[in-house]
Amino acid sequence: MDHSASLSNGTHPTEGGQAAFSALIEIVSMLENDAETDWGKVDIDGLRAHLLDMNNLILDTKVTKTLVDPLNIRFDIRGTGKSVAAIHRMVPAHSRFVQQSRGWSITPEINDRGAIITITLKDKGEMRQLNALGFYGFMSLDSHHPAHH
Repeated sequence: MDHSASLSNGTHPTEGGQAAFSALIEIVSMLENDAETDWGKVDIDGLRAHLLDMNNLILDTKVTKTLVDPLNIRFDIRGTGKSVAAIHRMVPAHSRFVQQSRGWSITPEINDRGAIITITLKDKGEMRQLNALGFYGFMSLDSHHPAHH
């Protein structure tokens, strides 16, 4: 691959070509451009591991949704191998974050196949939204990932 190539108008793509690699490029660039970066605290390998977890959670799981009642919804998240470990690491952590930011009652239960989360909402409008978003949309709520990374 010729890395010197550009489009005929002289422009270059802005993404690194693959989402995880693009995230690493962006973070490393931010760190290098910040004179206050404490390189002793930087853990790019840890970020890569988290990006792998995100990939496994989103692409290698199956979810069953149950509307328990007008204000309670349950997601049964199942995976195999690496995706089960990703579920165990990410679902409880994100549940706590959304519970704090939205004021919802969220109960994650870890199991051998993955996890089950039960979410109690404050009103039927929130239920319509979360029902439409499903589990994967729930995981994107209140995007703390850019600051987290």
